[in-house]
Amino acid sequence: MNTFLAGLLRIALNHVASSGVGGNGFGATTEMSLKKLIWVITRVHVEVDKYSSWDDAVEIDNRVDAARKNGMRHDWIIRDFYTHKIITRALEQQVYV
Repeated sequence: MNTFLAGLLRIALNHVASSGVGGNGFGATTEMSLKKLIWVITRVHVEVDKYSSWDDAVEIDNRVDAARKNGMRHDWIIRDFYTHKIITRALEQQVYV
């Protein structure tokens, strides 16, 4: 599970970096960096319908929404690449401090 969650975090950071927002490795905006603020994960919820195996191909859908005035929410849906059946859902909430 630790490796799985670390992978989701890497996906989230890549998503932020590709949008041009967080170049410091923490996903912080320029304004956050100037105020010495970073994102802190406050909640993670994972529902596993089926564990994938080493050779399984999966696709991961990552969505980001605002949560409160100083928060962010990541939703992930992991599907079997061939059947498109959802095998795992994950939710992460963050606040900046």
